[in-house]
Amino acid sequence: MNPIRHTRKDELLTARMNMPGTGKTAYSEVLDAGQTGGIDEMSIVIEHENLPSLAAGKKITLTLEASGDGDSWAEVPGFSLAPTAGEEAGALANGIAGRAPYGMGRYIRLKAVADAASGDNTAAKCELSIRV
Repeated sequence: MNPIRHTRKDELLTARMNMPGTGKTAYSEVLDAGQTGGIDEMSIVIEHENLPSLAAGKKITLTLEASGDGDSWAEVPGFSLAPTAGEEAGALANGIAGRAPYGMGRYIRLKAVADAASGDNTAAKCELSIRV
């Protein structure tokens, strides 16, 4: 049997933001999943564009955070993406997707943390979406 593929994207369930400046942290707007984790009817997706200005050997870490009340936030295990430049500058677009884990709070946001001296990547976008 094939696993369920959640590919429909809803603009109301999508948060886009620019990558943070070098050595900075940025947060997306908050999305309301409507209920707590373990939801079969949705998939959580984190994606980023090409990062041609990411300095060699540096990274930007994208992490999913969840909250039950919208005030206290915690990282969601298994939902992290860290585009990293190799010996030369730049990183290709990438993404991850997965099912909301049990116990995850209903409010989610994306946290982006850029290494110090990571270059100017503020023109590139990253995105958090709930797909149904």
